[in-house]
Amino acid sequence: MANPETIEGIDISGIEISTAEVEQAKARGSWSLENEHHAQSVSYAADTGLLHIQTTRGEQLSVPAALLQGVAGASNEQIANMELSPAGVGIHWPELDADLLVDSLCRGVYGSPRWMASLEEQ
Repeated sequence: MANPETIEGIDISGIEISTAEVEQAKARGSWSLENEHHAQSVSYAADTGLLHIQTTRGEQLSVPAALLQGVAGASNEQIANMELSPAGVGIHWPELDADLLVDSLCRGVYGSPRWMASLEEQ
């Protein structure tokens, strides 16, 4: 088993990982970058209630925060307090303990199947 101290700047000392596992992870990451939406930046406009996503592909998406599972009903301050994952895969709201995938948001999926069904009923 290979055990370098870092892989692309990430400390993995003490973790047993094979070279094949590293290559598989790199391939999955490359596939994700080529086939899924990733965010370059996110922001929240309290005056409109919209979450704005700028993707790494140059696309822009605006989604009403009121449609987002775990975010709907929160205060403007709580919604604005969000974190974008380092690779732009997900958005996390620490005060709300909510997480959503950017690719799902770009495909119009704002939560679980049950959440989506409840939106359709409204």
